[in-house]
Amino acid sequence: MSELSQLETIRARRSYGQAFPAELEAKFRDTQRRRHRIGRTLTFAIQGIAIALAPFYGNLLFAPDPSIVPWLALGTTAMGLLLFTTAWATFRSHAAGLTQRYQAVSVIATAWGALYLRYLSLLGLMDWPPEVISLIVASSSIFGGYRWRRMAVGALFCFVVAAVMQLELQGWNRRSAVEVFSLAFMGLIVILGVYGHELISRVAWINHRYADALARTDPLTGLSTRAEFNRVFASRLAQARRDQRCVAVLLFDIDHFKSVNDTYGHLFGDEVLHSVGRLIRTEFARRPLDLRVRFGGEEIAILWYDIDESQIPDIAERLLEAVHRLELREPGSGVTVPITASVGVTWLRPRDGVTPVTLLRYADELLYQAKRQGRNQAVAHGYYEHRDGSAQWK
Repeated sequence: MSELSQLETIRARRSYGQAFPAELEAKFRDTQRRRHRIGRTLTFAIQGIAIALAPFYGNLLFAPDPSIVPWLALGTTAMGLLLFTTAWATFRSHAAGLTQRYQAVSVIATAWGALYLRYLSLLGLMDWPPEVISLIVASSSIFGGYRWRRMAVGALFCFVVAAVMQLELQGWNRRSAVEVFSLAFMGLIVILGVYGHELISRVAWINHRYADALARTDPLTGLSTRAEFNRVFASRLAQARRDQRCVAVLLFDIDHFKSVNDTYGHLFGDEVLHSVGRLIRTEFARRPLDLRVRFGGEEIAILWYDIDESQIPDIAERLLEAVHRLELREPGSGVTVPITASVGVTWLRPRDGVTPVTLLRYADELLYQAKRQGRNQAVAHGYYEHRDGSAQWK
């Protein structure tokens, strides 16, 4: 299923709150990481500053017992270093896997640290209000853009542990009841908030992705548009020049397509284009760096990146055979309508001076050579360019 079809299915079912198909989900998560990079960086940095400076204002605000001050100083130093390291790694956006591990460890360590300080407060060793737990959990949940299920589970765990500690260490009384009610209410707000935040992000991302896919995709064939091809072709060629990879350009034209439309109707012609486009997408240009485009009317272009030169003529022949084998039946009689096509294909390892226009021009010349020779065939030649700028076939 193409990306456009997947997006249309999600929009039709309104299944924004569910996990997307694997490839789309990975793209969404990557977008979330980039979108919330600054928010995550600032959250970790601010938390790091607050914790690192705690020994200087702790006596005034939290009044810790002298017996635990050395341990608190050691803990705040270690926590501050961890959070600063995570903030720096998040800002730099290098080694994504390692950065995500830093973030996970930092979020968990911060939550556990807040719970431990609340435990010391309930023992009477310092003052640490439960609202700080809510502040830490909420800031990580809302500004981090993490998966809502993980954050909801983490928030629920923190508030349940804080409530259990309150009841176990302070007993059931009016003050404990107020504290537990407050924790439950704040936990509910955080869980609903992080869910709503991700839901809105998913809806916005799907709609943006859908609009972008519509602009890049021909709705009839499922292939890319000519504008998308023009935009990407030059970068693919430049990449192949840098990496010294072979690229091949194939131009494909359905034989006598006007007669097919005139004889069987334009709806049948649309079915022909749809079937050919699906065949190319699913069997002949499936790799991530391959391009396939509805070039104009019944003409289709394919760019293969990093392809074995010796296999190109055979692939072109197999494409023609697959098109001829398509089961396309005339709507009225049910008779199978044979479809044939002509192909021109060229290939090279790009050098300086080779442009998309020159490569397409030669592929187009080969296509018309196939037509002049009787259609229903492929003409395939490699391409190279002389130093004087003239082009030759080989």
